[in-house]
Amino acid sequence: MEYSFESNDEITYKTITIGNIEFKIPASFVISQPNDAWYYKILGLDTDKSASLTIPANTIIKKIHNYEKNTELLSSDLYLRINPLSDFEFWAYSKNPEIMTYIANPRYHATKSEQGYILKKPHSDEWYLFSVEPAAIQDKTDVFSFWLGTCADVTTTQTQSGHITRCDSYAAYDKLIINFTVYGENISLIPEIREYIKNQLSEWKLKK
Repeated sequence: MEYSFESNDEITYKTITIGNIEFKIPASFVISQPNDAWYYKILGLDTDKSASLTIPANTIIKKIHNYEKNTELLSSDLYLRINPLSDFEFWAYSKNPEIMTYIANPRYHATKSEQGYILKKPHSDEWYLFSVEPAAIQDKTDVFSFWLGTCADVTTTQTQSGHITRCDSYAAYDKLIINFTVYGENISLIPEIREYIKNQLSEWKLKK
C-alpha cells in the first residue's frame, strides 16, 4: 500500500488507496490505512484492506446543522470503517439473508418509532431499524433501500441516565461499505449522515 502526504497553508492531506479507489483525505482524519502490500503477504504478516477514519463532529455540523455535537457525555465524532468488497461480496451484503428472513415472516411485526420502524430480533436485545414499514416494502431484493441499522439500548457510565441507544449503520459507495455508529438523537439523522459520507468520499476521490 503506497500513500503520500500533501500540504497547503491549512490542511495536510494523505493520499491512500482503498480497494481500487484513490482518495486524498485530511491526514488528521486517517486512523489507519490498508496494509495489503505484496511484502506483507510474502512475510506472512496480517493484511487488512480496510481503512479507518474519524470525522470530527465540528466538521459534520457544517453540513448537517442539527447534528448533535455531544450526546450527553459522549463524543459525537464519526468513526468510519471502510471496507472494499468484491462484486459478489457487495451483492451478498445487499441481500442480508437474516433481515430478509425476518421481513418475510408474518410473525414478526415492526412498530413505529421517532427514528423509523423497529423490528425486534428474536432472542436478542437488538432490533433492526427500517425507514419504512417492512410489510409495505415493494422491492425486497436488497436491503439498501430500507435498512437503516441495527440498534440496542446499551449501558454506559458516560451518560447521566446510565444508558443510551446505539445504532450500527453503514453507507454504500462504489463497492465500498462504510460502517459507522451513532448514538441518541443522531440516530434520526442516519439518512443525512449516509449522504454526507458518500458526498465526502466523492470530494476526496482523486479524479483520473
